[in-house]
Parts: sequence; C-alpha cells; structure tokens
Amino acid sequence: MNKYLIIGFLSLVFSVSIVVAATTDFTADSDVTVSSVTFGASTADMLILNSSTAESWSYDVGTFTVTNPGTFNVGSGSGESTVKTIRMTQGGSTVACALNTTPATSYVTAPTAAATYTVVPSALTTCQDVCTSVSNAATLNSYPTCGVATCDSGYNLSGSGATATCVIASSSSGGSGVKGRVAYLLAIGDRVTAEELMRQWPNLFPDQVVSATPIAPIISIDTPTTIPARQPSIFIRNLTIGSTGDDVRQLQQFLNANGFLIAGAGVGSLGQETTYFGNLAKQAVGKFQLKYGIVATSGEAGFGIFGPKTRAKINALGKLELLQSLMTQLVQSLEQLRQLRGYQQ
Repeated sequence: MNKYLIIGFLSLVFSVSIVVAATTDFTADSDVTVSSVTFGASTADMLILNSSTAESWSYDVGTFTVTNPGTFNVGSGSGESTVKTIRMTQGGSTVACALNTTPATSYVTAPTAAATYTVVPSALTTCQDVCTSVSNAATLNSYPTCGVATCDSGYNLSGSGATATCVIASSSSGGSGVKGRVAYLLAIGDRVTAEELMRQWPNLFPDQVVSATPIAPIISIDTPTTIPARQPSIFIRNLTIGSTGDDVRQLQQFLNANGFLIAGAGVGSLGQETTYFGNLAKQAVGKFQLKYGIVATSGEAGFGIFGPKTRAKINALGKLELLQSLMTQLVQSLEQLRQLRGYQQ
C-alpha cells in the first residue's frame, strides 16, 4: 500500500515539475537581439531583456513570437527611434502595449496567460487604440487605465478610472420648452439609440396642461409630413480600391454631398457618381478620415480605406441627418399645435 502511495506522490511531483518547466525552458541571461522584425514597410531590431522567461520564442521571416511567457520583457534596439510603441498581439488583437520613449530601455511586458503572442514594433505614438471603446465617450483615460475621461455632448460622466462610463444627461440640459427639448435631441441625435430615445421621451415631452377653453376639433394641420427623399444609407461592408457595387455609389453621393468631392466635374462628380471605388474615391474617403480624426496623416496604412471606424462614423452622420430633418418637422408641428390650441409653455 505504501509503495503505491510513494509512486503516486513521485508521479505528481514529476508532472508538476514539467508544468513549471514549461514556462522557463528559455531564460535570457543577458539582453538578446532579435534582428529585422517586420515594421511596416521596413524592419527593426528588438531586444528580449535580461532575465525574461518563456516556454519558447521564435523568429521567422520577420515575425517574432513568444509562447507561454513567464516574465517576458521586450524593448527595441538602441537606434530604433522610429519605433514609437511596442505591442504584443494575440489573434490579431493588441493585448499589451508600451511607449518606446527610450529605445533599449523602454519595454513591454507580455501577458502571462498561456498563449502565443506576436511582438509588433509600431509607428503609432500612443497606446490609446488598445483601450476598449465605450459608447458615447469623447476621450478615454490614458492607457493602461482606459475607461472614459470625457463624454460626448448630451452625456454625463459616471464613475471614474477604468470603469467610467457615459450616461444620458438630464433633459434640463436642453433648455426649457419644446424648442429647448428638441434642441437637446438634435445635440445628441447621432449618439442616442432608438431605445434610449423612447425611454427619455416622457421626460423630454411630459404631459402639459392644455387650455380649458373649448376649441373646435382640429381637422388638419398644415405641417410638412414627407420624409427626406435621400434616406441615409447604412453601410455594412468594407470598401477599398477595386470594390464595386451600389453601396460604392451611395458612398460617393454622401461624400460629394458633404464637401468631400470625388471630382469637381465629370465622372465621380455630384450627380455623376459611379459604382467603382477608385483612387479618387480613396482620396475623398481619406479627407473625411482626416477631418474626423480617424487617421492622423495621409501616410497611415488605413488612409482612404472605408473600414469599420469610417463606416461607423458615416452611418452615424447619416442617421443624424435624418433625425435633424424629422426633429425640424416635429418642432414645426408642435408650434402650430400650440398656436391652434392657445397652448402656453
């Protein structure tokens, strides 16, 4: 009986020792240079810092990966001043990031969760893109805190630090009376969902006391009732040079109508939009991205590509355009109704 207990105990010790060794198969006894890691259109030398541990790391055709890291720190070579941030990605998503303020000294620490991570030198100057986006946030706290720092117009900050969020502001921020409340709706129109709008409606337009003086039944009110002819398009796919389809034409129409001209005359100009996404469309999309801060310069890889961030912004602006038209009609209708019934705010 004791013999079996001893064998079982030794087996357990042996299996545990294997698990522990899995994250320390590699230990750096000095800084290790990993040369020519892919960096945009060029390469950069990276450093595995002294005492870093991992199950393993590898380099293959410019790609630098680490598997099941322990404490694994990576910096850049001393001359790599063009590397502004150092990142760790897993499955295409950035999971760790650090500013490369002092090459050969600054470093990023890999997560300790068991996985294979890719080391990515980057020209991006901040790590803010790593922060999870928060609805109705204007700015986020600096990485790695993240969370909301300031909110869009019509929203108030709730909480602080990493857990801060934005909540819809009180209707009083829109001013008093029907016009004030509608002005408030217009201010938040591109950031409020239909569900939020319906929840807020009783607060924005509470029941009012109507004059007790009998009035003749209202048969009709001369109010604009037509929806704008050009409905906002909801774009659902990425577009880039070579893309074709009716959504390309709709995108060109939106850009032309909002001052980001595809062309001043001829093919692609206002009224002559096409179903082909060419270089002129790319440049117009790029101008839109620059205005709204989706890209910082025309040299960024995403310049001119109609991707998720650009699509979301244009969809939001399209919804706002329709909401503004409907709200203008609502103001006119309410004002006429007030006048007909002798209604006072």
